[in-house]
Amino acid sequence: MITNRQIVCFAPNHWFGLKTSKHHLMTEFSRKNRVIYVEPVTDFISVIFRRSRWYKLKFCTKISDNIAVVSPITLVVSKGNQLIRCMNQFLQRFYLKFFYIEWTNTILWSYDPSSYKYFKRYQPMLKLYFIADEYTIHKGSYLPYIAREEGKTLDSADLTFAVTEKLQASKQKPESPIYLSHNAVNTSLFDIDLDYPTPPEFTNIERPLIGVVGAVRDWVDVDLIIETAHKNPDLVFTSVGPGWPFGKQVPENLLIIGQRPYDKIPAYINSMTVGLIPFKVTEYTRSTNPLKLYEYLALGKPVVVTDMLGYDSFADVVFISKNSDQFSENINRALADAVRIRSRAISIARENSWESRAEVIANKIVEII
Repeated sequence: MITNRQIVCFAPNHWFGLKTSKHHLMTEFSRKNRVIYVEPVTDFISVIFRRSRWYKLKFCTKISDNIAVVSPITLVVSKGNQLIRCMNQFLQRFYLKFFYIEWTNTILWSYDPSSYKYFKRYQPMLKLYFIADEYTIHKGSYLPYIAREEGKTLDSADLTFAVTEKLQASKQKPESPIYLSHNAVNTSLFDIDLDYPTPPEFTNIERPLIGVVGAVRDWVDVDLIIETAHKNPDLVFTSVGPGWPFGKQVPENLLIIGQRPYDKIPAYINSMTVGLIPFKVTEYTRSTNPLKLYEYLALGKPVVVTDMLGYDSFADVVFISKNSDQFSENINRALADAVRIRSRAISIARENSWESRAEVIANKIVEII
């Protein structure tokens, strides 16, 4: 692991929101380095009307001795408008002026496809670009200027990582290799050897419990979850996470739990027999590598997924479904194989910890600096 460096991370996710790969990797690197985590620009109205975001009014929040979170606020935020994006990037740079940053000892780590602007302005000791999503596609809309700007970022980065093979292959250039870094799991929190209490919502459930964990965003196939619950009245299904759409008719055997604190999530997964990743199959989702895959496996659960890419190496513990009927059939196959799969799933998860991911990234950084 690199030590006594400073990492300035321009991240697309809020620090206190749902835990993402950005949060986990920066936590690992903060053990021996100072991290300044720059959140995406937030509009003032959403901060005022959401109590959970009031911390942003301080503009900077100290998380620990080695982590500071910078929270830029503005009046208007629009990811799809090029001019507003430029203004918001300027605002992020303005907030950094309040920190003493010795750039010759700093790794500038960015998830922004327009990162070349930061790289050019600051001249850090190392420019690292991490491709965590297909940024040129948002809700099915192609944003051509994002593709152009990402091309410039790829040309100017010293080191680039991608979270999936698909992203790695599609962005690869002969003169600048892209390295693979999948998502992983917090093995100290998701540990099969810990004694997790049964969540109160599950105490009276005697039938097998099939669960979806995570935020219900537009790429989650809610209709598939409902349809599958209807097809399997002898099973109980649950969705643990925020965002379930209002007005959807919910079958009696489908429990909508809502958001729970991150440190409570292992108890919910531990109570399940099978974990689900019911993503819609799109160009966007076929470039993803869900964290929940590794968290399910860490607690010994077989996983049923829709027909996405990147699961070949998990074929003995993951059931890939090409349609809704096969999705339902695979749940029953996973139930039948759950005991056999358990030890293999745990073994795979332990090989994919955030600590090991950070070590691989650190080794590549050391090769360059």
